[in-house]
Amino acid sequence: TLRCVTWALNHLPNFARLHLMSGECLPLRPLCDIAARMNQLAPAGEADLIECRSWPGAAWRINRYNILGESPHNREHWHNLAFRWFRDLQGRLRVPVRSDFAPEDIVFGGQWWSMHRSSLVLMLTQPDLPAFCRKFRWTRCSDEHFFQIRHRATGLAAAGSQRFVQVPDGVASPRYLPLDELQQLHDQGFLFARKVTPEVAQTYWRER
Repeated sequence: TLRCVTWALNHLPNFARLHLMSGECLPLRPLCDIAARMNQLAPAGEADLIECRSWPGAAWRINRYNILGESPHNREHWHNLAFRWFRDLQGRLRVPVRSDFAPEDIVFGGQWWSMHRSSLVLMLTQPDLPAFCRKFRWTRCSDEHFFQIRHRATGLAAAGSQRFVQVPDGVASPRYLPLDELQQLHDQGFLFARKVTPEVAQTYWRER
């Protein structure tokens, strides 16, 4: 993600706001309406549409060593089991916790956001960025912490992502949303929803 954002900053000089989305994210209203709503919720120079929430229970992601590294297999059962065993072993062996971030500075959020170019420049062109990146060398689920912690540390304001994502308890990935729920989310004011299958996305827009 960081490489993609850096590429956009270097090669797309005219964009005003960058939207991080996946192929399973669905815009719930026309793009012109989304742009107008974003300008109301997060005017340039005032706020970005990113989720930055405190989560005391997630400190282990930051202060323990994820020696297995980030991997496409992170959500597989045996990979998760091995990670948790190594994490708990560090506690039993009293391995000193990492001190890269103070507990009150640890925030998290979904990795899908919309940020102003000016905010990204502030976050990613400072001379301390390489040292900041190294702090995530052993971090679990770093894509849910890196931009959030950096955003707050830069002193920027967050107005929430305006995206609906729901991860059921005990599951590592968001659930797929049915058609009738998408209409409800539209009526509630959400701008995007995730996850949505291609078939449901096509039906949603065909019926609007």
